[in-house]
Amino acid sequence: MSSTKGSPSAISKDDSISDIEEAKSIKTETKTEPEPKVDIWLLLQFLILGFVALAPWNFVLADLPYLDSKFHNHFSSTVPIIYSVAVNLAQLLLIWVGNKFSFAPRFDWGCGILAVFNILLAVVAMTVGDGNPCPNEGLGFGLALVCTFLLGFGHALMESSSFGLAALCPQSCMIADMTGEGVAGLVGWPINMLLQVIFDAGNVRRQQEWQCLVFFCVTSVITIFVIPMYRCVTSKHPYMRKVLQIEENRKKTSLKTRQTRRPVLYIVKDIAPMAICAWGTMGVTFVVFPAQVSYWKSEDPTNTGFVAQVIYTFQV
Repeated sequence: MSSTKGSPSAISKDDSISDIEEAKSIKTETKTEPEPKVDIWLLLQFLILGFVALAPWNFVLADLPYLDSKFHNHFSSTVPIIYSVAVNLAQLLLIWVGNKFSFAPRFDWGCGILAVFNILLAVVAMTVGDGNPCPNEGLGFGLALVCTFLLGFGHALMESSSFGLAALCPQSCMIADMTGEGVAGLVGWPINMLLQVIFDAGNVRRQQEWQCLVFFCVTSVITIFVIPMYRCVTSKHPYMRKVLQIEENRKKTSLKTRQTRRPVLYIVKDIAPMAICAWGTMGVTFVVFPAQVSYWKSEDPTNTGFVAQVIYTFQV
């Protein structure tokens, strides 16, 4: 038996080695940062993104009787069709070129278009049309349709970007985004009624015109706020930094290599039934119904806000 086996020097050396290994493991554990998570502030930002995507169109629907009285030419029946055509064209365009741009410029363009042409629509209704300094209803009708078309384009750009960003995150982010769109449909008519009470109390001249302008400015201000919010807050969030880095790496490879070898015709056949159902449902709810509801009349002739109330019920 060796005399060094079990000696105090050997035992102390083994203990010191184990202490060093434990110290290293403790250091590595302390250096490990916790995984970033989705918090309430990030969900609130997604809610704002969803609200901005749909608020301008919902506010137009809330004030549709007034706009129809300015432009005539069946404006209330035509505007949902023009808006839907713009949304579909923009979505098709985004399929081909959307992935070439990051989320930041897409939000910039979407918010810019929504904010500018939302206010321009109110300005056109205030200056061109029935009872305005320029009484040319046809010119006002045409300019209003141009504004509506670009609102639809901006909506498609904004909504696809917010949904695409939410799809990279947990399901709670998508729920927050869709909740924001729901809120956009609920707050329009109450805000418009509140402005009406305020302007009635102030005895403002050309009340409807100024009420519409202020009403549309509400959404435009919130929409412009999204541009610095995304660049300075959302994209800087620890969780979003990780998500955006993964998306950037995926985008570099996906644009260079084909993602599937399956023929495009077979893919179209697979999605055609779902696409037809979606187009049919959206066509009825967002085109046919808004186009027809403006012709409805209340049995009570004194109820001048009947159409706006029906539209609000539809939005709820």
